[in-house]
Amino acid sequence: MSVAVLAVGLALAAILQDGILEDDVKKRVQAVFAEHFEKWADKKQWTRAAERGAGAIVAAKAPGYRKQLLQDLPQAVDYHSTLLEIHGHDEEDLEVGDFVIRGFKLSPDLKREGVEVHLDLLLARLTWAAKREWTDEKLKRILEQIEAIAETIRKVLRDMLPGDAAEEFVERQVGPLVRSWSSSLTGPFNVFMDSPLTAEQLETVRAEVRDAAKGFTPVALTEEDILDNERLKKLGIFKLIHNVREAGYKACGYCFSEFSALGEKVRQWEKKVKAKRDEHFKSQNPDKK
Repeated sequence: MSVAVLAVGLALAAILQDGILEDDVKKRVQAVFAEHFEKWADKKQWTRAAERGAGAIVAAKAPGYRKQLLQDLPQAVDYHSTLLEIHGHDEEDLEVGDFVIRGFKLSPDLKREGVEVHLDLLLARLTWAAKREWTDEKLKRILEQIEAIAETIRKVLRDMLPGDAAEEFVERQVGPLVRSWSSSLTGPFNVFMDSPLTAEQLETVRAEVRDAAKGFTPVALTEEDILDNERLKKLGIFKLIHNVREAGYKACGYCFSEFSALGEKVRQWEKKVKAKRDEHFKSQNPDKK
């Protein structure tokens, strides 16, 4: 084999299945990490994480999947940088929806710890996404279980909201949930379930959905009720829907076991920040309880 032919072969091997050069992957990942973590971490910290992230994407085997990983990466990174912003912002108050979180200056060690735990969890999610290879059978079983959980939610809500008027209303609560859970399986991140549940796990989730409606009184809604959000709120309908849907989300708790320890580290860091924030403002207002 001539040197020229070998050089061409190596060049072609450097191009990913979807036409993206390996160097381009590295540059794009570096840019995303810089945009979201530059204000939180020193350059060595976030560039090292970006290199590992780029390596995971380059190693992805599924044809065309690297392009999707790069496309969805900014949103995944933004999720973690936003949590850092919420829990670790400095002196200025931060508005989050209708809430205002009072800011205070984090110690350098606590700030660095927050960046480390979020980068570790982000890279674990990215590595998992890049390696994921699902069979048609596995996807089929997960989709069947999603429908089983959704059908339990649907039945519970129909039992609690009897009458023809509520039938379409209930479907508007369940249909989008099924579509969201099912469509998530085709994306790299934020997947609802990473593997089928055992029969026992599935039945536990369905039982928790049923239990979530306990304590509520069945209400036969009228067309007028359904069009009146204040009326629905007063009747406790929104709380019922929230509780039942959240119980369905517990299926996630049986999945992603490799993330549980890292997720716990993030939660422990958040508790430390809250304790320091409470201590800070208590010292500023000693007479305020």
